[in-house]
Amino acid sequence: NGSKFVAEEVMRHETGPNVVMNLSVRNVQNRTYLTAGQESHCQLYKVNIRMVDAAEM
Repeated sequence: NGSKFVAEEVMRHETGPNVVMNLSVRNVQNRTYLTAGQESHCQLYKVNIRMVDAAEM
């Protein structure tokens, strides 16, 4: 509604003993990138966003 954000888990990814300590999301032009700090490594992902109807889930 513009003032409240709601998030639902749609997928879980077990990382084992290496936990994700922090993450950041950045939009550049028409691309979305997510970076995740995991122990002493940084993972970079390109995110493909897709809107789905609740009936599809």
